[in-house]
Parts: sequence; C-alpha cells; structure tokens
Amino acid sequence: MKKTCVSLLFLVRLVWILAACQTPLASNPAPDGYMRVSDDGVRYMTWTVNDDKTISVTWSFLVPINGKLTPFTGTLTGHQDGEKITVTTDPLGKKITSNGTIKDGVMVLNAVDPKTGAINKVTYTGVTTEEFNQALIEFKKKYPPAQQG
Repeated sequence: MKKTCVSLLFLVRLVWILAACQTPLASNPAPDGYMRVSDDGVRYMTWTVNDDKTISVTWSFLVPINGKLTPFTGTLTGHQDGEKITVTTDPLGKKITSNGTIKDGVMVLNAVDPKTGAINKVTYTGVTTEEFNQALIEFKKKYPPAQQG
C-alpha cells in the first residue's frame, strides 16, 4: 500500500510537471517591418510575400543631404524563402542585389559598398510602425528645425 501511494504521488507530480512544460511561451508577434538607424539616417523596410515567395518591398528612409533632412520612399523587389531573403533595387538601370537572412527578429543583408566593392553585413531590427515613427522623431532631434525639411 505504501509503495502504491508513493508511486501515485510520483505520478501526480510528474503529470503536473509535464503540464507546466506544455504551457505555451509568450511569442513575439511578427514585426511590421525592419529598421536600421545609423548616424547617416533611419531606414525602414516592409513587404508582402506573394504566393511564389517573391516579395514587394516598400523602403522608407530619412537621410541628411546637404545638411537638410530628406525623406525618401521607394519600392524594391525580392524573394523570401523561410529565413533566406534577397532584395533587389534598380537605381539608374543598374540592378543591385543583397542576400541575407531573417532570424529572431533580425534581418542581416550582405550589401556591396559602392565605393570599395567590399561586402558589408547590414543589420535591420524587427520593429513596429510606432517604433519606426519614434526613431524618426529621435533622429530629427539631432538637427535644428531649419534643417528638418
């Protein structure tokens, strides 16, 4: 009888522990887009994935040009397959493609430096639209109102 009670108690604890392990962890929602903030600007990409895994990208950025903050918005194309991503832009008729990965809310693109030809890893962090808008506000604080466009 004593052995049965100990076994039953062990079984109850085991079931309780296993049930606790099955509790789903809070997951982070998918970001609205990916942002990169540097001394020379704030960049933000968001996209939709089509059935054939091609992506239509909207790219927004704010950079200083001749001392004045200038906003830009453009479109890019690409391909996303799981964690792998390719983004292509076509400035002045010359296609530039960057390959990279998306993992754990971070996108890393291998981008060619136009001045040196070197390949640099460029990191974008997954953010909400609100976080991007806040980053724009913070970036603008570095410039006097007359330079904010």
